[in-house]
Amino acid sequence: MAAGRFREDLYYRLNVVSVTLPPLRERREDIPLLVRHFVARTERRYGIRVEPFPSVLLGRMVDHAWPGNVRELANVVERLVLLSEGGRVSEGDLPGSLGGKAPADAGWKLPPGGVSWEEHEKDALRQALELSGGNRARAARLLDLPYKAFLYRLEKFGLAPAEDA
Repeated sequence: MAAGRFREDLYYRLNVVSVTLPPLRERREDIPLLVRHFVARTERRYGIRVEPFPSVLLGRMVDHAWPGNVRELANVVERLVLLSEGGRVSEGDLPGSLGGKAPADAGWKLPPGGVSWEEHEKDALRQALELSGGNRARAARLLDLPYKAFLYRLEKFGLAPAEDA
């Protein structure tokens, strides 16, 4: 308002009641309720079902500081639901920042002559799809990629099934 980017009359019209909402780390008791809400929302949006989150997993979520606040929680829950295997979510499915499994050192070394990165990436996508029996969510998990990023790469390399294109 002082910088002239917000109309004073509109500010006073909107400022009838001030609502202060503390960050999620200060209201940890809300996390299980928010998790249930975001699970239900994701299930509806994508037409999938998952079992209730195990208490150990919920405990990890309650203990996390959530620097990204509720939006970060919503994204993590959506990722867990989308990448769930057989409708089950486990503690190991959590991102590394929440104590999930860290990517293993594959022991792969760059050859002195280099590699074609695009061919390497395309080959990794094919192998992940093969290992997962065509299950794209599992294949994305094998590559430690967000599901949408995995789908983007499939499309980029022409590996997406015809009905998806």
